[in-house]
Amino acid sequence: MSKMTRSWIVVAFVCVVGALPLTGAGTVVRPEEVGLSSERLQQVNSLVKRHLDAKSFAGAVTLVARNGRIAHLQAHGFAELESKKPMQTDNMFRIMSMTKPIVGTAIMMMMEEGKVRLTDPISKFIPELKGMQVAVAQPGPGAPAAAGAPAEPRYYTVPADHEFTVR
Repeated sequence: MSKMTRSWIVVAFVCVVGALPLTGAGTVVRPEEVGLSSERLQQVNSLVKRHLDAKSFAGAVTLVARNGRIAHLQAHGFAELESKKPMQTDNMFRIMSMTKPIVGTAIMMMMEEGKVRLTDPISKFIPELKGMQVAVAQPGPGAPAAAGAPAEPRYYTVPADHEFTVR
């Protein structure tokens, strides 16, 4: 598994955990009480430690819950790298760039309800996007560029051969 894939797995894990409704929040139980394995949950710690060692991030809080009961809650690394302030399980995090996961979740919910299909044209929902044009490189010599640089290609637009879809 690539480093980028592992990073996305950690991000996805944090997003999913943040969305879980935890009715017994604060009550940590033995993993076996909720049908999980203590031994397997150690893999969460190993994954986070590898990322901390690789300096992918300074700290993290991991939480695994099942049936509204917390089976694993642990702070790793530092909340503030400069001051070496250790991470706490109740630290607040600034979450940025959440548009794609939120829109993706909304689309999946609408798909479950039968309101959207991946093959639906985008113009069904945003009429202004009907009849989109695409850029095509013009054959032949391009526009003159700075001395020593290759010529820049010239483009013209043509109608797209099919509509863009939700997919």
